Amino acid sequence: MTDREIIEGNALIAAFLNKELYDKWIDLNNKNLKFHSSWDWLMSAIERMKLMGYCYTSDPWSHEIIEYISGDEKQIGYFEKDSEYTEIENLFYTVVDFIKWYNRQSNKK
Repeated sequence: MTDREIIEGNALIAAFLNKELYDKWIDLNNKNLKFHSSWDWLMSAIERMKLMGYCYTSDPWSHEIIEYISGDEKQIGYFEKDSEYTEIENLFYTVVDFIKWYNRQSNKK
């Protein structure tokens, strides 16, 4: 992961989590955000996704995001794991990609 990917991904996740979390953690000029390296931090984003009606699943080869809002299972994203990254780095990229997708959907409305 590049420093830029870490900073931009962390800022995107912080903004997704919003309000007090964003105010508490955000400082775009340094790396005080830990979504890319802390399971506790990253899982807070997964929890927010679940509250919104999305589910995250994982197997040894991939991560998948599924939507349950409509009452049906609809695959939102399928992300193959990259062997050059750790498990948390792969999930970090999955969450960042989900948030980008979600933001695009929100902008269409």
